[in-house]
Amino acid sequence: LSDHIGTELAFMATLCKEEHKAWKEKNVNLVRSLGEIEERFLKEHIACWLPKLCNTICEKTKVNFYICMAEITLDFVQSDITYNLRKGDFSVIASLTTHTFAKEKGLGTINGMVKAKKAKCLRDTLVYIENVTNTFEQPQEHAVMDQKNMAFIPHILPLLMGTTVDFLNSDMVQHNVYSPDAVADNVNLGTWLKGEVRPFTFNKLGVASMRCNVHVDMLAYVLVLQNPYFARVNNDGSFSITNIPEGTYTVKLWNERYKAEDRQVEVKANAPATVAFELK
Repeated sequence: LSDHIGTELAFMATLCKEEHKAWKEKNVNLVRSLGEIEERFLKEHIACWLPKLCNTICEKTKVNFYICMAEITLDFVQSDITYNLRKGDFSVIASLTTHTFAKEKGLGTINGMVKAKKAKCLRDTLVYIENVTNTFEQPQEHAVMDQKNMAFIPHILPLLMGTTVDFLNSDMVQHNVYSPDAVADNVNLGTWLKGEVRPFTFNKLGVASMRCNVHVDMLAYVLVLQNPYFARVNNDGSFSITNIPEGTYTVKLWNERYKAEDRQVEVKANAPATVAFELK
């Protein structure tokens, strides 16, 4: 491997280890920040050479290209960055999606921008595909929403329908979690002290507001979606949804205070689709 690839792999390995550590410590904000850095680094650096590396591995081992990508991706998820070959080791970190891989698999990408009068309006904005004709398995891994410093963290939690959320309390005071919305079955998980975890599974589509009846100013939102094709909007208004099956879709935007018109987007594997929204 060339020096610059080795350097990028070392940097990526450090990010993965720190994110894994933050996840164990339930530091949601740090996990999110590291995840955003990883995503940018994967797209801007590693995705530039990963497909070529996979081709090299396939030539030497006669492994199918798709199997190779799957194995490398699994290594990434498990933070195991060593891929052994007969003649040495390839240390790799896989992008969850690359343009080349998506093209060969018949998958596409939606890139876009969201405009707002003030940059702060973009905070916690989500873009998602309304419906995809497919069946999606319920995630086995639980999502997490904490109560820390008298606030729900994260403030906005998008997830696939059927996901279980573990609600935590990291404050030294009692907190309660309830929702007045039918999307969350008008649930009331009760009141508890620091250290306890109370789970709830979201089985209905829609937006559920989450509140604390001990501290009335606390508010968060859980967006229960039909499919996993969604993305948070970056601070500059950009977003990218990847690994999408080819087809024509309704793309929607959600923001706590502002609205934007839906967009019809045709997704093809050979060219990323582009879309623009304006918050009003």
